[in-house]
Amino acid sequence: FRPMWTRQVRLLIQDKLGEGQQGTVFKALRRDSLTGLRQVVAVKILHSKTAVDLWQKEFESLNRVRSAYCVQVLSFERVRGVPALILEFVDGVSLSRLVECAELEETLVSEILAQVQSGLEDLRSAGLFHGDLSPRNILIDRSGGIRLLDFGLANQASGLLRVTPEFAAPECFHGHGGNYQADLFSLGRIEQFLQRADLSNCPLNNYLHFEPSKRTRRPIKSHVLYREKLGQLIRQIQTRENRLR
Repeated sequence: FRPMWTRQVRLLIQDKLGEGQQGTVFKALRRDSLTGLRQVVAVKILHSKTAVDLWQKEFESLNRVRSAYCVQVLSFERVRGVPALILEFVDGVSLSRLVECAELEETLVSEILAQVQSGLEDLRSAGLFHGDLSPRNILIDRSGGIRLLDFGLANQASGLLRVTPEFAAPECFHGHGGNYQADLFSLGRIEQFLQRADLSNCPLNNYLHFEPSKRTRRPIKSHVLYREKLGQLIRQIQTRENRLR
């Protein structure tokens, strides 16, 4: 399957949502000129005009994933002559921002871990892994739902290390590519981050075992009550930030 450029869609670029090594993400209004349908989306515009093949591979990777815990890809377009991914817009806050704004009780930490773990399982079922799991690559929407993002490029064998060092598994720094076990290690680091622990001096657990084959998922599940409490926190943060604008 090779994606085709969409020629019947207009995009009205609005707010800048963030910027990473590979591209800049904007909020946009997407209008289909054939149907007249309008949709708020996220547009990830590639920094380089020459890496089209890599972005087509990212599109193909993302397009295989059907998960309530992963940002969905909608199409592959050109925006001002530059290739771009059109993604589901998530009205929420990054996990890194949440930790900046609030102390999390243990039940909410467990809720976050349960949802992220489910997202990693869904990626695994699609034959993928995340490869750069970190708090900035996890969004939480207004209902308390988790969305993983930026997991496409890590699955391409480019020879480049694309990780957030403080959350990456040790084998990633010794020539080994990412996989599900490396993602579990990153999830263990995220747990420590949520608990505001010293990442350099923490006991091992089933996520953080030095031997990748011994890293295992936990028997934890999302709970509607804790998910609602998480959503309430997100809405409070957004309300405060809107007042400051």
